[in-house]
Amino acid sequence: MRSLFVAASAVALLLGSASALHPYRTKQPGMPAGLIDMDVLGAPSFLFAGASEGPGRVLVSSMGTAATSVAGRAAERRLAASRPPPSRSKKTIMNACTYVTNSHEYGNGNFTEARNCIPNFDAAPYLQKTIGKTGSVWAKASLQDSLTTIECFKHNNFTKEGQDACRADRKNRCWVYNGQCGNAVLNYVVYGGDGKGAGAACKGAPQTENRRCQSLFKDECTPANGCVWNMVSYYGTWDNYVRYEPMMIQQNGGPTIFGACMSPLAQEILIANYKSSNMSEQYFNDTALAVVWNAPNGPGNDFGTCAFATALRQSRAYQNACIYANTIMAHPEIDPSIMAVAVENGTTPGAIDMAASVQQCLANGCTIHPWSAAFLSASYGAKVTSGHYECIFSQGEYQSFFLNPFTDGGVYTQFTQCTQPHRHASKERCEAVKIEV
Repeated sequence: MRSLFVAASAVALLLGSASALHPYRTKQPGMPAGLIDMDVLGAPSFLFAGASEGPGRVLVSSMGTAATSVAGRAAERRLAASRPPPSRSKKTIMNACTYVTNSHEYGNGNFTEARNCIPNFDAAPYLQKTIGKTGSVWAKASLQDSLTTIECFKHNNFTKEGQDACRADRKNRCWVYNGQCGNAVLNYVVYGGDGKGAGAACKGAPQTENRRCQSLFKDECTPANGCVWNMVSYYGTWDNYVRYEPMMIQQNGGPTIFGACMSPLAQEILIANYKSSNMSEQYFNDTALAVVWNAPNGPGNDFGTCAFATALRQSRAYQNACIYANTIMAHPEIDPSIMAVAVENGTTPGAIDMAASVQQCLANGCTIHPWSAAFLSASYGAKVTSGHYECIFSQGEYQSFFLNPFTDGGVYTQFTQCTQPHRHASKERCEAVKIEV
């Protein structure tokens, strides 16, 4: 149930870490906690409305799989891959959003948590012709990610041939994870992965350089491009690489070619003994991540001083205000990372144990979202006897930090409106939003 863009470790994704380094580090049983990059976990694809420069969720959740699963993203993309774009010669009014009743494909589809309102993918080709040329870098990157994602998903026919075609499709920057084809284009564009300096992020800033490297494939990850390839950053230790890489090769139709690129500075700080020729002596230094890289004035928080850096700091502040309002460990028996502002009392029917931070959650412009015991059970494949309530940030509000309503028009409308929590409640609310294309 893991999202193919959120490698098994990255789905620790919404643990509430304000910043970590790497979204694709693989976490397997017995492995150390992966890097949780709250700012790189995917792109705001038209088919994955919750993905963003922040945690890739429609309803961002510390509980891991419940907000957006592999099945959820796959279901949304199947819709796109199965429909050719409509042909229109004149501007017309379109639904900005599309309603999905059971995006996660759990059980009989009656879970309210599985209702989803996403940007209407049919609009992407038309918006690409206008906003894709004149909009902000963030809007352009979002459109490019959406269109290339659809192309990559077309390779998903569950055959070796499909995997080979995916791995060969560099035009759309496709790669295989968990046996499925996907991509990660947003960060490549925003952080200037092509090395031409056309991204929105502040060129030369430590965080920009690391993100730029993270967006590159292995053959692009060279000293000449200012980057280094280190599989220890992906697996945590060399022993884990030796143990799990053969499994990944079999599952993904070939060796890992994406996800282990980093900046030289990041390697120096985060990979212990990185100069050692004995790879077994190298390991990912979680202490250095917390104490050095993610220190208030550390490289992980040095975004530069350009406009994008300002937007990123503001969006992070909003994001973290919501995430850190969750102070109750909701289900420690299943996953200690699942945090909440309120939990159903297991002994008194209808009673709720509520944290004082509930009021602060709402005051910060966040939303309180319920997760039922039934949905949690379906998500985790384990018996969960009580639900919980989580303080989440609105993806619409989050996106507004990066998009401009005057230059980004319909893209701004889609990403700030379709992703609003209240739009998920019904088809009528979701599809009431219109745009001109």
